[in-house]
Amino acid sequence: MEGKKGRKNRFWSDVEKRSICARACVHRFWIHYLVAAISAA
Repeated sequence: MEGKKGRKNRFWSDVEKRSICARACVHRFWIHYLVAAISAA
């Protein structure tokens, strides 16, 4: 496909990185919580 060579990498700001990491960590926590709740039921 054309246009890939000229594509620039997107640079993330520190705030964006932190918010993305926080969201991923919370998401992971909820998955573990739900799995534990379901297995305990």
